[in-house]
Amino acid sequence: MAAGMMYIANSFKTVGRTQRERGHWPVDNDPHFWSSPPTWGICRPDLRKKAVLGQTIFFVLSKHAQHPQMIFGYMKVAAIVSHAAAYRKLPQKRMRGRWPDGNIIVNAGGGYSRWDDGIHEHNFRKIRGRYAIGDPATSRFLTPQQIEAKAPEFLPALTRVFGGTGDRAIDHISRAGRQALTEKQVQALTSWIDSGLPDHERGFGGEEEARPHRVLRRLCLPSICVPMGGCAPTASGPASCVPQRIVPTPRCSLRVSRT
Repeated sequence: MAAGMMYIANSFKTVGRTQRERGHWPVDNDPHFWSSPPTWGICRPDLRKKAVLGQTIFFVLSKHAQHPQMIFGYMKVAAIVSHAAAYRKLPQKRMRGRWPDGNIIVNAGGGYSRWDDGIHEHNFRKIRGRYAIGDPATSRFLTPQQIEAKAPEFLPALTRVFGGTGDRAIDHISRAGRQALTEKQVQALTSWIDSGLPDHERGFGGEEEARPHRVLRRLCLPSICVPMGGCAPTASGPASCVPQRIVPTPRCSLRVSRT
């Protein structure tokens, strides 16, 4: 059994904890590191269906993110449940119309959550069955400063761990994700990421969960959502399938809400 997986989370553009850090960048909600425990429940259902207990999942920023391309977080899977079970177990992860929102895609009755605004409704049946919960003690969410500091060593680290001669992250990871990391590779990557970082502060939670947010939400199904990945960007559309600021068009309108 593989000890871990890694993929480029194209929809995740910023790890900024504050409005100042986020700027105009959309804040994604999956993987959900904004409260403890870390969870992974919406994007890449094709990979998540293969995840098993004890695996470590590494999430990598795209080259178009606000920060340099780098692993922005990892989580060791401690439990895999359905979204309905997660709704009962983790109320802090429920969708409420926030920004960033929770990443549980069902409502109290187990149906599709209205707060997702139809974004993943086309893929709801594939998504709702598996929700991965991480172990906070063996997971980590990096800050913008930590990403900046470690990014120059990211490609050398991939070459050292995986071998090969690629000069881009995607050469080592592939568009489909790297799905069979060995225990030795997982240990090498987590040791490198954790080096110099405080063990007691792993980056989960904080002001994001406590403060109300002003939200601009999409009221139509964006064409950029695709059946396999759920959150893949396109060259012609916004680079995210999560609620974000957009310009009104004949196909999309905006609603402003407060929580």
